[in-house]
Amino acid sequence: MARSSKKAKYDKDEIMVLEFDGGEKLEAGIMGAFDVNGTMYVALENLKDGDVYLYRYLETEDGFTMEDIPDEDYDEVQKQFDAIMNAK
Repeated sequence: MARSSKKAKYDKDEIMVLEFDGGEKLEAGIMGAFDVNGTMYVALENLKDGDVYLYRYLETEDGFTMEDIPDEDYDEVQKQFDAIMNAK
């Protein structure tokens, strides 16, 4: 999990609810999508505490799905996310 330097304001259509395995739900703002080595990822900011969740983003016939990032890829994805955030 990454950390955002500040909580942003999101429009209603930029907010989604994440539901975890244990049934926990949290609202997250869609910070944006980015490419790392030909694979798309999405950054979501927890609206309560500013924590950032990174997921692999895949388009499907029904819309999209998000998957956990494999451990072997996570460091590179987080490094690219940090570079994007530091450039702003």
